[in-house]
Amino acid sequence: MKKLFLLVLPIFALLYYILSENKVYYPSPDNGETEVKLDAEEGDKTKKLKWFALLHQAAPGVSWREMEQNNAIENQNIINSIRKNASSNRNDDEMVAGGNILGSWYERGSSNQSGNVISSAYDKKTDEIFMLSGGGSLFKGNRSGLGWEVINHDLRFSSNLMECVFMPDGKRRLLASVNHRPYYSDDDGVNWSESTGIIGIGDGYLYHPKISSGRQLFFLQKSSYWAPIHLYSSVDLGESYQKIINFNTHDDRNIAMDIDKANDDIYVISQKAGNQSDIYKFKASDNSLSLLTPDSPIGFGEDGSANLNVVNKNGIVSFYVYDGQQKLHVSEDLGVTWTYLSTLPTRPWSVSLFVSPSNPKHMIYGEVDAYRSRDGGKTWLKINAWHEYYNNVNSKLHADIMALKNFLMKMAALLSL
Repeated sequence: MKKLFLLVLPIFALLYYILSENKVYYPSPDNGETEVKLDAEEGDKTKKLKWFALLHQAAPGVSWREMEQNNAIENQNIINSIRKNASSNRNDDEMVAGGNILGSWYERGSSNQSGNVISSAYDKKTDEIFMLSGGGSLFKGNRSGLGWEVINHDLRFSSNLMECVFMPDGKRRLLASVNHRPYYSDDDGVNWSESTGIIGIGDGYLYHPKISSGRQLFFLQKSSYWAPIHLYSSVDLGESYQKIINFNTHDDRNIAMDIDKANDDIYVISQKAGNQSDIYKFKASDNSLSLLTPDSPIGFGEDGSANLNVVNKNGIVSFYVYDGQQKLHVSEDLGVTWTYLSTLPTRPWSVSLFVSPSNPKHMIYGEVDAYRSRDGGKTWLKINAWHEYYNNVNSKLHADIMALKNFLMKMAALLSL
């Protein structure tokens, strides 16, 4: 370890000298601080997003995100056209330089390191997994861990939207987002079409995508950093979206959403003070959103981030929320009163808390490591330390828990585990 330190230190010293001599500086923060912390906690994304926006320059009224988005889609269309005309296999051969060069790609790199997965979807009919990597590429594989292939690396997918749905005729459709815009694909991710109906999408962000058992899609979105957050819904499996309501906050740390799949009801919690929130309910049966519980005595504090888990067990709807001090609470009267359960051992990242819909006593949350509760959130244990992964790849989790989902499998698939 000492040798490694002695090797790395001169490299950083040289880098510092080069940056200083050539007057290369990062943009100054606009929040009164004296430095931009590049290694800030992953859960605090707002400062990172504002700083990242400062790195990109464009003419007044021009959205650099939209320019990159349009270029990416145009490049994908060109590449797919070249592949089609050349009758080349998209997994083996690649046409570049305007179709003048044909080459084959071969995988290089480590084969024993876990990658960064930001979201996934599962097709229980075919036992196939679709996965978005941290770099924004789309992969497909199965639970055996073998046969993974890159489906699309021409587009850079973003956020945690990744769903597999089925059309009335039984055909499979994938849902994802590019530059926080919703897209859909009817050919397993090779070609993508942009959804319609999103207003002012230029530099927008997309949060908390949910899908009901009735195949209605929901997400929270805003068109720019300072724009208010909107609730959108789609009833045609992602082809178009309709705005349901504007909320009076632009800060995504103040608002969260979850779904009661037993009734297909959407619940939204919106913090209005450090210890007070409004709770809304969207009823799919009559397509209406109403204020359900005003001034609910729960909040997330100045340093916390809004979160909400909704579980319907035997007709009892329970809300689970943890605040900025990592104190976990539950409400069984739709947010009128709250009961303290425990203090989480660490602060969850944006992956937040997952409560099993079939057994609410089972809970998981993630940050560097994953933590589990088997008694309804009263006590917590670390599942394993991340470094244990290397000696037990099949049974241990690696570092950085980025997403948590549950999927229903066929009985035959379960017996094969």
